[in-house]
Amino acid sequence: MIIKRIIMLFMLFVLVVCSFAENDEDVNSSGAEGEGVSGQNPETGLPEGVTIEEEEDKAWGFTIYPYSLVGASIIAGYKNDIENRDLFNGVVLGAGIGWGFHNFYRDFDGNLLTSDNTSGIDITKDTAYYNLNIFWLTGFHQGLVWNKKLKQNLMEYFVYYKGMCDINFEKEDQNELIFNQNYNLPDRKGIVLTSFVTGFLINTIETDDASKLKKGIYSEVSFEWGPFFMNNKADYIRANFQFKSCIPLVEAKLSKKGRNRFSMYIADLLDIDYLYGDKIPVSVRQTLGGLGARPGLGGSIRGSEAGRYDSRLKILNSLDLRMNLPAIGHKDIIPGFVLFFDAGYYNLIKGSDGGFLFSTGFGFYVDLFSFAQITLYCPQVLINEEKLNGKKVTPVAFGMAFHF
Repeated sequence: MIIKRIIMLFMLFVLVVCSFAENDEDVNSSGAEGEGVSGQNPETGLPEGVTIEEEEDKAWGFTIYPYSLVGASIIAGYKNDIENRDLFNGVVLGAGIGWGFHNFYRDFDGNLLTSDNTSGIDITKDTAYYNLNIFWLTGFHQGLVWNKKLKQNLMEYFVYYKGMCDINFEKEDQNELIFNQNYNLPDRKGIVLTSFVTGFLINTIETDDASKLKKGIYSEVSFEWGPFFMNNKADYIRANFQFKSCIPLVEAKLSKKGRNRFSMYIADLLDIDYLYGDKIPVSVRQTLGGLGARPGLGGSIRGSEAGRYDSRLKILNSLDLRMNLPAIGHKDIIPGFVLFFDAGYYNLIKGSDGGFLFSTGFGFYVDLFSFAQITLYCPQVLINEEKLNGKKVTPVAFGMAFHF
C-alpha cells in the first residue's frame, strides 16, 4: 500500500513539473552529427538567440560556501602566470557556528550499540545530546596543473589549519550515554581541537549551467594530524582517499529559451577513511575526513542513524542515478528525481568485528540556483541491518545536503 502511494506521489510530481515547463521544442545540447537542429545555432550549439558572454579574467575574487548550520568559508585568491600556465593560488579563511542534536551510539563500556546490548538504555533519549560547535580555519591552495577548457586548476596542493570548539550539554533528567562512560571518555563534555590537513586533488568535474548536468572526475588524497602537544584531549592521524565520478546518460535537452527540459547522469562516490591514535575525539570518529569532512557511515549510509558506526576504518560507496526535470518558474530552479544505492564497511571498533551496510531508496529534489539543494527521500531502506528501533525503512527523510 505504501509503495503504491509513493508511485502515485512520483507520478503527480512529474505531472506538476511538466505543467510548469514551457511548451517549447526540445533542443539536444549535443546535436546529431552532420545534422542541424531546428532553432539551434550550429556554431555554438545553443538555441537561436541564446548567447554566452565571455567572462574576463579577474585578478582577485571571492566565493562564499555554506558551512554547518550558520557560518561560511570565504575563499579569496589570485591568478598568476607561471611558465605560461594560468594557475590559481587561493588563500582560505573560514569560520562558523552550529547548534543542534547529536547522537552517541556506544554502551557504558564503550562498545558499539547493537540490538543485543541495549538493556537499560533508552535508544531515543539516552543516545541524544545537545551540542554547540564553533569552528575556524585558514590555509591555501597551490595550483600545479591548469585546465584550459574549464579555466580552473586541474591539480592542486592544499594545506589547512583547522580549529574547533565542541561543547556538549547534559540534561539532569536524562542518562545520556556520552556523559556516563565507565572508561571516562576524554571529550565527553566537549573539546577544543587543533588539527592540520594537507593533500592533493585532481578535479575535472564541470556542471552545465542550464541543466545542472555534471560530468567528470574528482580525486583527493589527504592526511590530517591532531598533534598531542597542541591538544590535551586528542592525539591522532587520519588518512583519507576520495574518488567521485559523474557520467552523463542523457545529454541536456533544452528549450528554445535555453531552459532545462531533461537530463540524466550517474554520480558515484568512493571514500576510504582510516584513523590511528590513542585519543581520537568523538567528532573525528563520527566523520569522514578530507578537505571538506562529511558525516561518517552513520548518516552517509542513507537510512542509518547519524553518528553510529564510528569506527577507525570506514569505507563508503554512494551511487546515485539523477534525473534533472524541467525548470520551474526561474531557469535556475530545477527539480529532479534520484535513485540511490549506498554500501559501506566498518571495522576497528570496540565491541564489534566490523561489517557491511547497504541501503537503497529514492527521492525528489529541487536545485536552487546551484547554491542549495533540498531533497525529500521517500523512502530510505536499510537492506541488511536494522536500526536500533528494529526498523529498516525510513518512510520520509528530509535533507539539505547534496552528496556530490
